[in-house]
Amino acid sequence: MAAAAVGAPAPIGALDESATTSANWSVLPTELRASQGARIARVALLYAAVYSLAWGSFYAYVVYFHEELLASPLMQLVSREQLSEGIGRYPLDLIVPPIAIGLALALWAYVRKRGETAHLCGLSMALQVDGAFCIAIAEHWRIVFQPEGLVTGGVSWVAFWVLMYPLLVPTVPKRALVGSLLAATMGPIATWLATLGTSYQPTAAQLVFLHFPNYVAVGIAYFASRYLFALGRTASKARRLGAYELVDRIGRGGMGEVWKATHALLKRPAAVKLIRPERLGGSSYEDANTMLRRFEREAQATALLSSPHTVTLYDYGTSDDGTFYYVMELLDGFDLETLVERFGPQESSRVASILFQMATSLADAHEHGLIHRDVKPANVFVSRQGIELDFVKVLDFGLVKSTNNEGITDATKLTIEGIASGTPAYMAPEIGLGEHDVDGKVDVYAMGCVAYWLLTGHVLFDATSPMKMVMRHIQDPPVPPSQLSELPIDPDLEALVMSCLAKSPADRPSARGVAMALCTSGYHTTWGPPQAYAWWSRYAPDFVAGR
Repeated sequence: MAAAAVGAPAPIGALDESATTSANWSVLPTELRASQGARIARVALLYAAVYSLAWGSFYAYVVYFHEELLASPLMQLVSREQLSEGIGRYPLDLIVPPIAIGLALALWAYVRKRGETAHLCGLSMALQVDGAFCIAIAEHWRIVFQPEGLVTGGVSWVAFWVLMYPLLVPTVPKRALVGSLLAATMGPIATWLATLGTSYQPTAAQLVFLHFPNYVAVGIAYFASRYLFALGRTASKARRLGAYELVDRIGRGGMGEVWKATHALLKRPAAVKLIRPERLGGSSYEDANTMLRRFEREAQATALLSSPHTVTLYDYGTSDDGTFYYVMELLDGFDLETLVERFGPQESSRVASILFQMATSLADAHEHGLIHRDVKPANVFVSRQGIELDFVKVLDFGLVKSTNNEGITDATKLTIEGIASGTPAYMAPEIGLGEHDVDGKVDVYAMGCVAYWLLTGHVLFDATSPMKMVMRHIQDPPVPPSQLSELPIDPDLEALVMSCLAKSPADRPSARGVAMALCTSGYHTTWGPPQAYAWWSRYAPDFVAGR
């Protein structure tokens, strides 16, 4: 899938920090937001499992050692009034744990099913506070069993929960502070509920001793959340090029990588092609510089073209670390290589339709004085454009050459010494012979090779090495596609494809000539919207539905 950029070109690092500074600490960075739902689900499931184990183990222990516990020295210090009060208040201690476990499991199931929703931050805070309350109830409900004036020491498990939760489920610092304060306050609330209506009332000093660690944990948790938040912002910034934020890598080729991206302000999808300095290759600095200039030229050349069947370019630039990038429209569909590998050879009428759209794109390039020089199935997409299916897009003008140098600086000089430009399986004979004075007929030859691939499922010539394949393009006559394909091939279409594969450029039609020949025959129109809709509905229904 190739990609759609959005908005007017922006300078490098163009996201205006002054316009977004006020929101920097109130919006979770992409790096953290992307995993927030999964983290909430995991913590909810872990909470339910641990609480079940602890609650079940405690009551199993109480039941099994019931007589021994009643006879223990500590229980002898508890008055009958305290004991009756404690036993009478057991129902809440029995009800809260299963409710807490049930709510945690329900939250886990909801987040797993719904994924990323607008309510994740609220759900996260609810889990944090509810979890602290249930832990506090389990710890402090037994307070009525304590002898007068006795308060057990040690740090509450609520403090550990308050401290660890923002580390397990990152959120914006303000929400982390509010959620941690509420969670810490569940300790005093549980103590108040446990002693409500009883004869035992802890002193202020005892309450501070019990719950002060909870609020110390709040301070630590807040600063830890700020640190994680800052790390997330740094990671998101590292994945931002200009006004575009990289999301997922969707392709890799000899000239660079392609990433799915999102415009930081408009939130529309885009594709960003980039090449990093360490991937420039070449045997010298000059070669690496040539590769970088060639990559820049691809962006400049594509921007000159206006055919709807040429991938649209919106922006390009260089990042602080020297990564060159350009932004193009996001395409939903298949490249022709994947199309044939997955679904086999295509019927003649569809091939004629694809060929016509390719020819219009290349004719536009040729009339701007540009030669693609790397036309191949992987560089041609059949895609969904709005409600229109089988819409062809030609992309990756990475080896483009100018025949008139308009708008491109030193374009004819940008080749690495000793390296032929192009892909051997689709390389015109004159390129293989090392001729420098080539024209748009090399693209026509490659277009004939692409049509051959679509009709037969085979490359025009096969060989054990790139050099042998190039030599076959120079010397061997092609076998008509009808002799290799089990599908019927229209004779006029086959004749047109074979003319594109002529050894001599003078014997080939121009790209415009190919388009005009198909228009004259009208054969390309026999594959129209009904046929395209039927094919995509059968083989790729998600694209038809726009998903």
